[in-house]
Amino acid sequence: MKRLVLAFVILATPAIAAVECPATDQGRRLARADGASFYIGDPANGMLMAPTKQARSMSENNVWLLNGTDPVTLVCQYEGTKRALARSIPAETRRCVQNLSANTFVCK
Repeated sequence: MKRLVLAFVILATPAIAAVECPATDQGRRLARADGASFYIGDPANGMLMAPTKQARSMSENNVWLLNGTDPVTLVCQYEGTKRALARSIPAETRRCVQNLSANTFVCK
């Protein structure tokens, strides 16, 4: 009697790491992030991106859909300070969400 053996191959796709506003800068704890903005390219050029979906209340989220072709920079602002930190968004990132009620911001 012949046996049929089925083999399943699971192809893993690399996970995209979440991009969040940093909680520390050079080892120092920062105030809570209270805002974030996206810019196409260098923020100094002033090309601010509007959310693809704008929240209409604090119970909704702002959503940005990214195309992966334009370089995007996230600029995080911190509560009670003028400090802002910028970080490049990886090209494979397709969606960023700002939860207004929880005051969180995550890109994947």
